[in-house]
Formats: sequence, C-alpha cells, structure tokens
Amino acid sequence: MDIEDEGLTSEEEMCSSDDDISFDDPDETDSALTDDDNALVDEGAAAGDNALGVWMNIVGEDPGPLNVEFTVNSGPRIHLARDSDPIDYLQLFITNFSLDKIVTETNRYAQQWIEGHQDYLVQHPHSRVHSWIKQGTTNRAEIKAFLSLCINSGLIKKSAIHHYWDSTNPSQATPWFIERFNRDRFQLLLKFLHFADNELQPDPNSPDYKLYKVKEIADHFRNNFRNLYVPGEDISVDESMVGYRGKTPHLRQYMPLKHHARFGIKIWCVCDSHSHYTVNFEIYKGAHNEADRAEENVTHNLVIRLLQEPRLLYSGHHVGMDNYFSSPKLFLELYRANTKATGTVRSNRKGLPKAILKKTLPNNTTIERRKGPLLCSVYKDGGKRPVLLSTAAKGGFVDQRNARGVMKHKPAIVATYNSIMGGVDTTDARLYTYLSERRTMKWIHKLVFNLIGRCVLNAYIYKEHTSQRPIKDRHQFTVECVESLMGNYHPGKTPQKRRRAAAEREEGAGNEEMNIQPPDHDYQAAPPTCTLVRIGDGKRRQCMHRVHQTRKKTVWECSSCKVTLCPECFLPYHRVINMIQ
Repeated sequence: MDIEDEGLTSEEEMCSSDDDISFDDPDETDSALTDDDNALVDEGAAAGDNALGVWMNIVGEDPGPLNVEFTVNSGPRIHLARDSDPIDYLQLFITNFSLDKIVTETNRYAQQWIEGHQDYLVQHPHSRVHSWIKQGTTNRAEIKAFLSLCINSGLIKKSAIHHYWDSTNPSQATPWFIERFNRDRFQLLLKFLHFADNELQPDPNSPDYKLYKVKEIADHFRNNFRNLYVPGEDISVDESMVGYRGKTPHLRQYMPLKHHARFGIKIWCVCDSHSHYTVNFEIYKGAHNEADRAEENVTHNLVIRLLQEPRLLYSGHHVGMDNYFSSPKLFLELYRANTKATGTVRSNRKGLPKAILKKTLPNNTTIERRKGPLLCSVYKDGGKRPVLLSTAAKGGFVDQRNARGVMKHKPAIVATYNSIMGGVDTTDARLYTYLSERRTMKWIHKLVFNLIGRCVLNAYIYKEHTSQRPIKDRHQFTVECVESLMGNYHPGKTPQKRRRAAAEREEGAGNEEMNIQPPDHDYQAAPPTCTLVRIGDGKRRQCMHRVHQTRKKTVWECSSCKVTLCPECFLPYHRVINMIQ
C-alpha cells in the first residue's frame, strides 16, 4: 500500500498548537515526568512497556529513536564463475535433489494409480495411460524437459494445452513444442505429477495433513531462498495470493482487494524492498492452536517466525508491513531485537494513543506522539486518515518526489513507509509477467508451479547481483533457462495405440471386395448391389454404424452406399436401412 496520493501536496506545518502540548491519557500520567516539551521517559526505569511511560506530544525537532545500525553484508552468499550461464543460477534453486524427488514421487504415484484402476484400463483400451505402461517410468532428463515446457508456456501463453501442439493454423503453430516433446506424454506427466507419497499421508485431523503433499518440496525451495541470499537493510512483509478456485483441504482464501486473484491460496512472504528477492515464505493453513486464534497473536507470532527462521533479527534490518500485522507490542519486541519497523496500523490496536485517533484534522496535516522509540502519526490525506507507527522514523515533514517526479511535502514517517513497503507486491507483479497460470483441478500443481516461478525470478535477481557479464533482460534470461533445461532431449518413439493402416492393408491384401453371405434369418438381407470394398485411399475411418462400445476404425466401406462399415456391422446396418425404407 502506498499512502502517497495526488492530494498529498501540503505545504502546511505539522499541527502543534498549545492545546496539543499535553498528555493524551491523563489516567496514565506519571507524577515523576516533567513538563518539558521534549521530555522522553526513561526507558530503563522499569521492565516491559511500562518503562516507556506515556505517549507525549512532539514540539520542535524530534530527536528520533536510538539509531540501530545495519550490521551484515547483504547480497549473494555464493559467487559463481564470471562466465556462468543462466542455468547455473537456476540450478542453485531447482537442485538435483528436487528433480529426483519429483521423479521418485511421480513414478510412485503412477504405479499406485495403475494398480488401483485395472478395471478402468480394461474398459478403456485407448486411454493414454496404456502408453505410460509401454514407454515406462520418467527420469530426471524428462522431468527437466517437462519443466522447460512449463516455464516456456509462461512466455508463450495459450488458452489450452493442446493448442501448443496444434499445427492446423500455421500462424498460431509452435513447432518447438511439437518437435521437442510428445503431447500425450506431457499430459500424462501432468496427470501423475506428485511430490509426496500418498500412502504416508497423515490423518485429516493432523496439523500436517493440509500441506503434506507439497511440504517437502516447498521446504526445500524455502531453505534455498534463505541460505543463498542476504537481503538489504529494507525488507517488507506481506501476503501473496496463488489464484485458485477449486477444492483444497481448507486452504482457499478470499481477499477482495487482490485484483489479480481474489480466491486462492495465501502465502506470507518476506522480500527485499529494493531487489525484490523472496527471502522467506510460509503457506497459510489457518490458526495452529487456540492461543493463535486471536488475530493479534496470529500476526505477532507470524512476523517473528518469518524473520527469525532466515536469521533476520539482531541485524539492524528495517521491516515494512501493513496494518494487518502492525501493533505497538510487535514493534517494541522487534526493536529489542535490533530490528526497526514502520507500517500502517489499525486504530483499534492496543497501546495506541487514543486521544489523537479521535481528533479532527485539517486536510494534509498530521498529529504525532512519541513513546520511547515508538512514533505514532495520524495523517489527514483527503478522505483518508491513515494511522502510522514506526521505530525508525523521526517526526516532522520532508520533501520527496513521487512516482511522477513531482516534489511533495509529506510527513517523514509517510516517506519512510513508502520507501520500504511494496516489495512483495512488486515481486508479484514481476512474477506473474512470465508465469504460466493455466487452469487446473489440482491445487498442488498451481502452488508448486508458482514456487518454481519464484525460483526463476530469484535466480535472475541473484545473477543481477553477482555476474560480471552484461546483464540480460529477464525474458532472455528465462529463454536461455528453457533451452538449457530442454538440452538434447527428444521424445522417444511413441507406441501406436492402434494398428497401422499398412498392417491392415497387408492383412487384407488381394481382397478388393468382401462378399458377406447373409445368415439364416427372417429379415431382408443387404441389397445385391451392396458389397464391402476397400476405401480408395486406404485410410482408416470410423465405422458409421456406431454401435461399438469404443471407437472402431476400419478400411472397408459399402460399394453402393459409400458408408464406412466394418465387416461385423455390414448386415446390421442394412437391416436398419431396410426397416426405415
């Protein structure tokens, strides 16, 4: 959320009349406090939040909180050779372990499905699954080629999978897909693509049930994100949505303000505010226990967990967040962990100065209060009245250019918030530019393909910060990853589902006509002019009698009626015709 708006053009001074120089909550006033306008409470007077005293008005120049220095070296932790190709960076995130995991679980699930659907396969002899049985299991090279096609479908977007292999209209053809991968094999891999063993799935009442099918592969990607890169000083925490409207194990959320995807699976993300690298993420699966069901506890624990796991606390980072996460309690805990924070905050959060929340303000003015390192600001911006909280910003106004290059006069806390917030939203915008969002019935595919897209984006950002070679644009970087993943892979010879026409011609060689003798029955037989003859071009066509349980093609037709008929249907067909006539 960017607070900046066209109405944010004030040249007025901060609202600070004589009436404002007072304590906001008289009941909380400590008799030991002086009347000095700039007095701040002694932070070491007592333990906990009470040591910070009360919210006090700011008059004159705000000294701000004690400076928390950024103490780590940001950037990549592994530096590849100068002549490294894009695929070398991508393989830091999509490792052989993850590929082998996909191979193992896909083959396992295919075997489980085939063993559990024997009756179905007998009843459907033309199912694609029969070709899987004949061709055999998949391997790492094929999975890499499969991922190559999935990533490339984000660069070349079409409405349905089969359109990539459709060469009917030359203007819309994509010969690369046709030449490098078999369509039926691709759809079979999509059918059997798996990331965990179904037989080991926990009980539905277990907390691990919801994300079991993606947990191991998601944890692997998350560990790679954390261990390969140290973000800069400014980071942001926000939610991202993986658009999905199908059935999930109680994972689907509705967020009306997410215009890209209102329904879907929510992912909490920590991103670098400037490079937009995804440092950490957590897939939302609901409250973990009764103590977490209070919203303030959920968001408080979530932010601490997102920052603690990648070791972002005690390093001097500056965290930006929106009002869903912010609270005075959280900001103080982060400040004690040498981590600054700035964000909008909901006016009903505990610990805010209630007196200034109800005051009437002229347009483009602000009123601010400080309690120790905490700065709370209420800003009137047209019809908006955002409340902001920070342990990094100073009070007062600053001049800052907006996105259009126009100089604006705005509160310093607003300028600070705008400069660090939005990292996750910008990451999403970059991600969805080249992400294949094909509709699917399987939520695990939607989620894992989103994470693979983040791997490609992180690999590009990683290259930007390490490579000495000229930086390619992201489209070209992705194209080179696609071609490298495909490598020298070519589809093998696909087993034919049906006999070739040549085999049938050989079987019926020399039989240009087939005279069928009518059986001994009491209905009229075929007219004497009707005989079975071979189709002139020798191509197999579907039997027009259409009484077969499955599709049946033949090389025979009636010489008089010119109707394609198999030998078994020749007499029954003419019986029906005679009855109609």
